[in-house]
Amino acid sequence: NSFATLLAQFDAANAAARGGDMDAAKRLPALSQALLTAAADVATSRQELARIQAQTAAALEATYGAVTARANGKASSASSQSDVLRQIVDTQPAPAIVAANDIAADDIQGLRDETAQLRKDMTAGLAAIAANTGKTAKTLEAVTEASGGSAVAVGVAA
Repeated sequence: NSFATLLAQFDAANAAARGGDMDAAKRLPALSQALLTAAADVATSRQELARIQAQTAAALEATYGAVTARANGKASSASSQSDVLRQIVDTQPAPAIVAANDIAADDIQGLRDETAQLRKDMTAGLAAIAANTGKTAKTLEAVTEASGGSAVAVGVAA
């Protein structure tokens, strides 16, 4: 199935589950897994994949909330509906969100490491500039010493 087809099936099953269709709710774990697998194949960046994962997780959580609210009104079936949807939410979105967060954390750590290296390089470069500036100042002092430091002294060679 293509990503677009799976997305349509997932959306339809979500809508049906929110309407109280427990068979649709039972199909959500497999549909969401297939959708995320297809998304990994078609995503053009890690950010796009993380966005799709987050949207899938949010849709499942919203469905869980809607069915839980509906189930609270029907005490006799609340337990079975709640168990099915808790399984969906507990098994599906958390790994997707954790994976997206791990990617972001790795990217942030990489940026911190790069910034630290750039700071070291900058410090070394500034130290070299300071050393060369000091050498230039000493040379100018030596050349202008004979005239009191305000002009360059020129000597006549015989």
